[in-house]
Amino acid sequence: MLTRRERRIVRMNNRQTTPPSRHVEQSYVQDVSELASKKVSVCITAYNTASYIEECLDSVANQTWFSFTDNYDILLGIDGCEKTLEKVKSIMNKYKNLRVFFSENNVGTYIMTNTLMSMSDSDFLIRFDSDDVMYPKMVETLVKQIKGNDIVRFRLQNFPIRTTETTYGQIIMTKECFENYGGYMPWRCEADANLLTRVGVNGRIKKIPDILFKRRIHSEALTRKKDTGYRSSERMKNKEYTRLNATKKPVIDMVTTSVIEIS
Repeated sequence: MLTRRERRIVRMNNRQTTPPSRHVEQSYVQDVSELASKKVSVCITAYNTASYIEECLDSVANQTWFSFTDNYDILLGIDGCEKTLEKVKSIMNKYKNLRVFFSENNVGTYIMTNTLMSMSDSDFLIRFDSDDVMYPKMVETLVKQIKGNDIVRFRLQNFPIRTTETTYGQIIMTKECFENYGGYMPWRCEADANLLTRVGVNGRIKKIPDILFKRRIHSEALTRKKDTGYRSSERMKNKEYTRLNATKKPVIDMVTTSVIEIS
């Protein structure tokens, strides 16, 4: 069950932005203008999520921050899944600033994430999953928190199970941080925790208490599948590698894949 404080945060993040009061309006506009000069990429990987992808993209398109600025793009990487590709083709014209890429081979979410982020020319990169749903102020909140940091972590609300936790996979980071550390390990699972450990050696990672999106719990989720779930041998092996090596070798060689842009 959510605590009273967590329920209040969820309600706040579901609301649209309240206009600033008159005496702070000038300062507010100046701050927003400065932040809006920084480009943001929302990087989403998709595999077997044809049933969820439209709700995910709707939640991204309806971000309050995108009413302030057009200086953003949505980079969607479909990871070898024809069914998801066909669904996206049927709806992609709904969305502004959306670019869609397809990999003929299923390479995994982290190699696809590396590929999308490598192609981005943005200052800030947000990693998100195609079966999840953003609250309206997620991007706005993160853009305002990233200044002076390499990565910002926040909180999520699971559904239909009503629990909350701090994010590992969904983060905002600077493009400089991504390039300096070599992105994600080319693993099927646990590469998000590995990145946080490596950046944590010398980098600046901030945690905020805001609950900014809903994470969908279902049997095909990476953390629930037999071969990549929390108790899988693959995840345990990667955890051990991180424990032994991440702080010794925080910078890695980035692995990407070839993709086709869909128009």
